Amino acid sequence: MPTEVSDDTSEYVNGISSYILRITGTLINGQKAVVKITGIKLFFDVEVPEEMSLSTFKTRLVNILSNTLKGTSKFGIENISAFPLQGYYTEKKSYIRVITWNQFDRYNMLKAVREVSICTASDDLTPIYYYRKVAREKRLPLSSWATEDDYNNPLFSSTLSRDRTLVLTWDIETYSSLGLGKFPTAQSDESNVFMICMTVHWKDDPEPLKQICLVDIETAPDPRWITIVCGSQTNLLKAFALCWKLLAPDIHIGFNDSQYDWRFIVEKAKKLGVLEWVFNQMSLKYSSLEKITKWQYQYNAIKVNDIPFHSKHLKIPGCVAIDVRPCFMKFYSKAEKSSLAFYLNECGLESKLDMPFNRMFKYYRNALKEADATTAEQMREIAEYCIIDALSCQRLMIKHNVINEYREVASIAFISLFDAHYFAIGMKVSNLLSASAWREGILTSIISERTETESFPGAY
Repeated sequence: MPTEVSDDTSEYVNGISSYILRITGTLINGQKAVVKITGIKLFFDVEVPEEMSLSTFKTRLVNILSNTLKGTSKFGIENISAFPLQGYYTEKKSYIRVITWNQFDRYNMLKAVREVSICTASDDLTPIYYYRKVAREKRLPLSSWATEDDYNNPLFSSTLSRDRTLVLTWDIETYSSLGLGKFPTAQSDESNVFMICMTVHWKDDPEPLKQICLVDIETAPDPRWITIVCGSQTNLLKAFALCWKLLAPDIHIGFNDSQYDWRFIVEKAKKLGVLEWVFNQMSLKYSSLEKITKWQYQYNAIKVNDIPFHSKHLKIPGCVAIDVRPCFMKFYSKAEKSSLAFYLNECGLESKLDMPFNRMFKYYRNALKEADATTAEQMREIAEYCIIDALSCQRLMIKHNVINEYREVASIAFISLFDAHYFAIGMKVSNLLSASAWREGILTSIISERTETESFPGAY
């Protein structure tokens, strides 16, 4: 079952930087697997103007492309005929297909062609989402099983009915020694994360397989979860990375974690000099600190009721991070509140524990001053509060069938699970339309000719 999809240009085939489609997911027995698909042609199509002969236009086009690459790479061209999406035609039009080795050559050549007002098709412009184009043209499922319709095996059928997608939920607790008036921030030396709690589930199961509490100070154990005392903030962050490595989740969820938890963890790990180590324990693929901060610490503006929800998370290869809060802000678009407690109440689920910040700060401050049986029990209360918050995320997602709905949309529109969460409906409709047109031999342009307005967001 595919979960995470990415384009990869960092690998070489026969000494040439080449495009590789990387799909990560689970096998029918629950094991994680990475499939690399090579040999995919990267191309875009150029419309031959009616007022110009094919040979004359081809010469002009080759000059533009050659000047763009400046001899650093190769490209190929071939003549094709197809119907355009716009207009009415009784006969196919002439196009020239431009074939490249990697996304960046394709991106630069496509931009150069469009800058001289030449019409293009099959022209997805963003290099990092080329997999959508591959999926719609090859009808490749990116969020569902690839099955053979004329093959029936009872063993496989029963196995496929049990989804072994692994979900990890989390919540963190932070503290500032400056007092209640100062909200803990990763940049402040007086702020720290002192607890990270996780629950692990099969995708459709509200009951956890494991519950884990990582904490930096002595805490009374609880038989309902595993308590690991790490001794310091740095060890806490490293322990989180090691737990992630052992669990290898397919989907990671939290509540408002893309606006606070992820930012605190990533920026604090960077400040402490352990971000590169932490990421490479969690990731299936090694990366340098520079690349992590540039490419993996990812910002997205999720459109929620026409207002951008500013999301930032550490994009771990093989896992899709989903923030529960923007999901439910869409479901309850008229609501004035958007807290975890509010959504649990609206869904008729068990409420979260009450733990005011002043009480939490007091408990942790007392434990720092003098650890004893009383402070250890108080820290256990914080752990229970934190565990329940993490657990509540999975219960909300199941209540509204969020992940299954995302997968259904992804399967129909030939997009990834990541796309289903982070992108607005316009992109999904556009990809679905282009997939249907391609199947009928019709070429489409993905690039908008006009800019959307506040009055009609998503119209173009």
